[in-house]
Amino acid sequence: LRPSLRHVADRISSADDAGATRLYKPLARMISGVLRRLFVQDESKGMDGDDDGRGRQSPEVDALRSASVKFLEIVVACFSTRAQEGDASAAGRKRGAGSGSSEDFALEDLPTGHPIITREALEEIGGYAFNTLRGLTLIGGQVKIDSSLLPDMLSAMDESGYGNNPTGMILDLIKPAALTFLEIESAAMERRQQKEETADADKDDEKDRMDINWSTLDLDFVLTQKSYSLSINAMSMLATNRPTFFEDAARALALRTMDPPTSQESSDAAGMPGRNAMLDSALKKGSVKAIQSQLKASCLTLLRNTLSVTAGGFEILHKALISAGMQIQADKALKVAKQQAALRKAGRAARNRAAIFYEWEAAPDERSSKRQKRTDDALAQMRSARAARGLGGGIQLPSSMTDACELVMLNIDNLPDQRPPGAAASSTDKRKGITDLASLIDAVLSNGASLAA
Repeated sequence: LRPSLRHVADRISSADDAGATRLYKPLARMISGVLRRLFVQDESKGMDGDDDGRGRQSPEVDALRSASVKFLEIVVACFSTRAQEGDASAAGRKRGAGSGSSEDFALEDLPTGHPIITREALEEIGGYAFNTLRGLTLIGGQVKIDSSLLPDMLSAMDESGYGNNPTGMILDLIKPAALTFLEIESAAMERRQQKEETADADKDDEKDRMDINWSTLDLDFVLTQKSYSLSINAMSMLATNRPTFFEDAARALALRTMDPPTSQESSDAAGMPGRNAMLDSALKKGSVKAIQSQLKASCLTLLRNTLSVTAGGFEILHKALISAGMQIQADKALKVAKQQAALRKAGRAARNRAAIFYEWEAAPDERSSKRQKRTDDALAQMRSARAARGLGGGIQLPSSMTDACELVMLNIDNLPDQRPPGAAASSTDKRKGITDLASLIDAVLSNGASLAA
């Protein structure tokens, strides 16, 4: 998707609108085809997602749906902006630099001037795609789409009716799914507001939790552990790389952390009725624990990011981690995020102090390495000196003095009468040689110190 969009952007920048349209039409058909596989149920192609009436999916369907969720993440990343809303300077820098690596594409990389392929149209697709992905993460599946919206989705399967506007084909597929989730979200918010008005003002522990009527949800399909993990990773990636979505993505992950998915096994063990038969049967007990751990790790990562302070969302992330029993980690992460956010607007003196602090943190390792190097050099010099005196790596005398003397007496006849010519002492070398038994015993008793004197 990204390389194709770059080719389209190159054609637009070279004022070849017709060529850009020819490249964009098959690209729009590809996007529509993937979205159709994800949202439009087609039993003939094995995407019904309900093999036994309880939401269990075959491995082929799960693999195809996981790939579609990952593709939906790429669509959101490509059809959105890198800069945060209100940060005009950052947006200007990125537009002027022809920014982004070759592996990334955003709306800043798309030139203006094309009559059909506009930033506004693609940004609308990205917004609906993000809301759809947010709904998949919060609910754990796709809610059945309203029948009044189905004709639009079915008409999107006929490519001939869109003419020179392939963008409408994508919108007719992604918009109904997003609106279905937004309707459920707005209803949940209304119920939460009504409960807050009637409840006591001191009860704030349930204020930010979801109030979805799970038992009444009618789902088209549910996410398994693999596809659910991909949706969580997608929300974390979009929050980090697309600051525009940070607050909404952080809120979605935090709400799901405070109200995690359940399994039929845990409900039966607790003797309580499940939330939704289709949702509970899709995940096993081990899968639920893995997803809960991933949700907590994602919330902690986002809370540590400076965007949690600048873009918003640190309050609910902090509350979600506290509810998960991670208050110490949440306090530390929030403290680091606030410090880093303050340094971004601080003066030169504060930044210099922070640089000195980080240098001090790295200094002990540097000093220890230098000390280790000096120690290694000293050991090497000592070994070379001992080898030069004939004591390094040579005869090792026993620890017992009696055994050492016996070894010396047995080898006394092997000593030469005089030192070799190459080892003769120079005019500056005052070391004594071993000439008799007394000097040899002296060398043994002094551990070679008499030879260096």
